[in-house]
Amino acid sequence: MQEQQVTSPSAPPADPTRPADPPQPQQAQASAEEHQQGGQRQEASQAHMVSEAMQADQQTPRQPTPAVSVTVTSSTIPVRVAQLESAELDGVCSTEMYAQLLACYLAMSSWKQAQLLHWRLPASPRKSDEVKAVWAVGKPLIQRKLSQAYRAYHATAFTEALRPYMEVVVQQSRIAAFDLAARAYCKIKVENLAQLVDLDGEDLKAAIHQRGWTVASNFVAPLMADDQKDKHPSNDGILEVTTLVDYASFLEN
Repeated sequence: MQEQQVTSPSAPPADPTRPADPPQPQQAQASAEEHQQGGQRQEASQAHMVSEAMQADQQTPRQPTPAVSVTVTSSTIPVRVAQLESAELDGVCSTEMYAQLLACYLAMSSWKQAQLLHWRLPASPRKSDEVKAVWAVGKPLIQRKLSQAYRAYHATAFTEALRPYMEVVVQQSRIAAFDLAARAYCKIKVENLAQLVDLDGEDLKAAIHQRGWTVASNFVAPLMADDQKDKHPSNDGILEVTTLVDYASFLEN
């Protein structure tokens, strides 16, 4: 009997439109683990780069921030006051800024504002050396004790941030004192004027000459400036006087 050869039917051709079979569970898990490990390696590489950058930054010597030079004058004081008052309202006023604000009020002859600021200062700024240094000049100035205020100014070592403001305070006090002398005296002794304005020698002579005043027999004849003749005394600070008698009494004291 002749054997018949049995041939298995060939597999049908793959249908290109048929979606691929889903991966087996083991293959899917291996792919997820490989993806996770790749992400971890990338994160580790980024962390290493950040660490190296931080170490390099720490090893690099930092250059000090250059100080910004700001010219302080009587005309710039109001602008600075607005900035400092805004900082105080925002609660970001440092001790140095409080001291500057106090000095600005003194430079503007705003005695009442200076007193109110000193009263409301927090405990830490009030006890600071900066505020104490400013108030050592401001308190006698408010009390009309010019000689004491000048002595405190010369005896105090102000910080670099405060000295320009205190220089303006003294300059404005001298201007007010010269104006008072012009209103109160027909003649005043040179030494008395020197004490009043905290100037002597060539500095005093230059100030007298600049105002067109004359000197004879150790007496100075003040000349009131044209813009001061119709100017009434202020109701605040050193100029809080209303008659020539008050002027003279204040100056003699």
